[in-house]
Formats: sequence, C-alpha cells, structure tokens
Amino acid sequence: IEEFDVHLARTDSNYKAVSEKEDDKAQRFLKKYSSLKAKAGLATQAEVAKNSGLSRSYVAVIETGQHRPQHKTLQKLAKAFGVDVSELL
Repeated sequence: IEEFDVHLARTDSNYKAVSEKEDDKAQRFLKKYSSLKAKAGLATQAEVAKNSGLSRSYVAVIETGQHRPQHKTLQKLAKAFGVDVSELL
C-alpha cells in the first residue's frame, strides 16, 4: 500500500495535494494534542489512557500518528485534558 501511495503521489498531482493536506492536518493535530497533554500535566500514555478511558495501546497509536481519532475519541481526550473538543481540532 505504501508503494502504491508513493507512486500515486509522484504521478497524480491532485492525489499529492490531498495527501500533503492530510499530512499537514495530522501534524497540526499531534502538535495540539501534545501541547494540551502537557498543559493537563499528563506525562505518559498510561496517564492519558486512565483519564480518558482509552487503552494505553490506542493512545500510543494516536500519538504516533498511525490513526486519527474519531469524534467520540476526541471527546474523551478533551475531557482528559480539561478542554473543549474544539481545541483539539
């Protein structure tokens, strides 16, 4: 799949533009996530998991950028960080 993704990005300018836009969105989310996590005083994935009701392994997947969470998960993270969900978006 990764090879196909790279091929499409090289040969299809529209695909490349959409892919870059999604990558930018993911990076912005991770930056906000990290900032809010720190402001909430949560240092570890285990602490985020405990406060949000998510598994530590799922928190790890989110933090590595392997998965972008759905709205329900964003709500749980926002509650754990003591912020409105809009701050994560």
